Amino acid sequence: MKFRLKQDSDMATGEVEIHCHPSDMAELSNTISNLEDKQAKISVKKAAETYLLEQTQILYFEAVENKIFVYTEKEVYETHWKLYELEERFKESTFFRCSKSMILNIEWIEKVSSGFNGRFEAKLLNGEKVIISRQYAKVLKQKLQIGGREK
Repeated sequence: MKFRLKQDSDMATGEVEIHCHPSDMAELSNTISNLEDKQAKISVKKAAETYLLEQTQILYFEAVENKIFVYTEKEVYETHWKLYELEERFKESTFFRCSKSMILNIEWIEKVSSGFNGRFEAKLLNGEKVIISRQYAKVLKQKLQIGGREK
């Protein structure tokens, strides 16, 4: 595969066009999707100030009493987005709905253990523990590529 970079000062914004062999299409689509995901930022508020967070900073989103909170390793922010909007926005990323009130970033999961009634408990890298409800356990298994038959 060859790469070419051409500068054009007449353009208002940059654009990239990729020509590839059909056999490279899936791999390139995945790479482009990952690049776009990493660029995605979300606006949040704390103490009347607005911040832009990269998705890699976010541990999870949680709905509490009609408010959506955004948890990072050390801070808690609030956002105007609805949980279903966040789920849609980040559906092809490392985020997934883990309960009715939470969307979790799997990049922050340290370990997962089985809980009661088909639920899972995820221990995050910052030491927090969150419950993945039975309803969303299958999605977690797919995201983490857990599966196969036990011997």
